[in-house]
Amino acid sequence: MTAWMTDRIEIQDTPLVVDLSPDLGPPVLLLHGIPGWRGTWRAAGQLLAKHHRVVIPDLAGFGDSDPPRQPMHATGHAAMMFALLDRLGVEDVHLCGFDFGGPIAVSMCRLQPARIKTLTLLATNTFTDTPIPAPLQIARVPYLGEAAFRLMMGKLGLTMMWFAAVKKRRAFPLARYRQVLQFAHGLRSTRQVFVQSLRNLRTLYQPVQDALASVTAPTLVIWGDSDPFFPVDIGRRTAKAIPGARFLLVRECGHFVPEEHSEQVAAAITTLIASATTAGLQAS
Repeated sequence: MTAWMTDRIEIQDTPLVVDLSPDLGPPVLLLHGIPGWRGTWRAAGQLLAKHHRVVIPDLAGFGDSDPPRQPMHATGHAAMMFALLDRLGVEDVHLCGFDFGGPIAVSMCRLQPARIKTLTLLATNTFTDTPIPAPLQIARVPYLGEAAFRLMMGKLGLTMMWFAAVKKRRAFPLARYRQVLQFAHGLRSTRQVFVQSLRNLRTLYQPVQDALASVTAPTLVIWGDSDPFFPVDIGRRTAKAIPGARFLLVRECGHFVPEEHSEQVAAAITTLIASATTAGLQAS
């Protein structure tokens, strides 16, 4: 197994914890979702690290990283990721975003497109009109909605999410999923992002949606065939919105694609990177 190191790096006055593999090839940045932490990408990251320099951070407010001074959404996290890459001496990067990592990744493409060599999006939302499940709509109700949402997004509620969202349970057992629930500030940050998103969906996601058509990096969109949160049609629509993007449907897979099918995901990302590298060499 590839030897990794874990570092704690202060970015914009916020210490971030990041797992780093040895420099064995082109750098790959893997962004987790919510609820989530850098462990989401650990299995796929180990496979990618055989031929790449893999960077897996805990986003600010999640996992072992400190909370930011002010609540942030996709654009704020995107800026922090570029600052992290600068500290690591990484100029160009192959970028992968799962769940909430998706709008962060697209925001990075919008902010500094020349630095993104390839883009992989997995089980994410980048649209302003994605249907919101009825139970989550309660977050829009002031005061009462916040209290109910706090219970829904507590340890018990998020534990129940595993039963609804995971199809391949042997690959992603409940015990591993529950690792993310050990971070109290991660649960708070999860609630904050959900409430921000649900109450300001158009304002926060319009820049993300608008950016899709201008993505220039070779792009792959990966989706589970049994995702209960974002239907397959959302995945296909995402791929159609990005020029030249390919769509990969993963069979027998729920929402947590990197965990449930880490080998297939790592192989697909490796193929995308190799194809883009070959095309770049031919173009030059």
